[in-house]
Amino acid sequence: MADHDAGDGAEEEWRFPLSELEDGDGDAVDAAPDEPADPDAADSGTIEAGDPSLEGAVFLLLGVVFALFVVSRLVAG
Repeated sequence: MADHDAGDGAEEEWRFPLSELEDGDGDAVDAAPDEPADPDAADSGTIEAGDPSLEGAVFLLLGVVFALFVVSRLVAG
């Protein structure tokens, strides 16, 4: 912030010009809002049930235990 507030009169330049950020093929830009950019990704919005992983179950249980601990500390005072 100190460099920005120096006020030396030099005009600032963006680190990445817009010309470098433009999409080369433009597929995602040309797609309609309700139409997916990738036709194969049409089913990507659906969520299918799967087997829970051990890691996910452990984090869920740790979260429940932590939440119960916090609530018990708030109630017990």
